[in-house]
Amino acid sequence: MLEHMLAVRYAKTGAQEAVLLSFQFKQDDGKWLAECLELGTATYAATLEEAQKEIVDAVSLHLNQVEEMGFTADFLREHGVQWFRLDAPRGGPPEAGMWSFPVATAR
Repeated sequence: MLEHMLAVRYAKTGAQEAVLLSFQFKQDDGKWLAECLELGTATYAATLEEAQKEIVDAVSLHLNQVEEMGFTADFLREHGVQWFRLDAPRGGPPEAGMWSFPVATAR
């Protein structure tokens, strides 16, 4: 089973950055293997739901550690991850509860 998830990093300036990641889930000997295909981060769990939670936690830790070390752009580029900057929608931020399309520019 393949899932795609958008990871968003919130900046103090209000601008946001996002990456789209692919997660592969496979059952193996009664356990679930979850892997982020772009980053190679992986984990095992007893159930699919646990595997989904654990892979998100593991990838979050991975990305946050790379961020703390100061080489996010190089890391994402080396792993072929498409990185977007998200700015407020044209005309300013939307009203609370309203869907909007931020302006995304590839990094």
